Amino acid sequence: MRERRPRPVADRVTPSPPALPPQTPTTTEERGDVSCYSFWAKERDTIFDVRITDSDAATHRTVEVSKLLARQEKEKKSKYLQSCHKMRKDFTPLVYTVDGVAGREARTAEKRLAALLADKWKRPYS
Repeated sequence: MRERRPRPVADRVTPSPPALPPQTPTTTEERGDVSCYSFWAKERDTIFDVRITDSDAATHRTVEVSKLLARQEKEKKSKYLQSCHKMRKDFTPLVYTVDGVAGREARTAEKRLAALLADKWKRPYS
């Protein structure tokens, strides 16, 4: 019977750890709700973040709806705009009340979407 000798250390193959996919360093606080390609500019992503607010809540009763929506759009932009621009993406906050009143930027995005769909479907914008 033949005696087994251990292989020299140089001949042993150590498995390498599996390669991890590249990840963008974002936290759960730094991501939007929806992404759309070529919305505002060709070949550029747009990140949308949606907020629905109750304008009848006790904390908002003394504020005009338009000012409330503008303030919330500003909050969203201060939170996400820098991160999106670093990643070369556009950012649009979509702020609505529970009654369906849209903020200024949400109305602008709705008009842009309507224009893009009218062009795609070859139908009049109206």
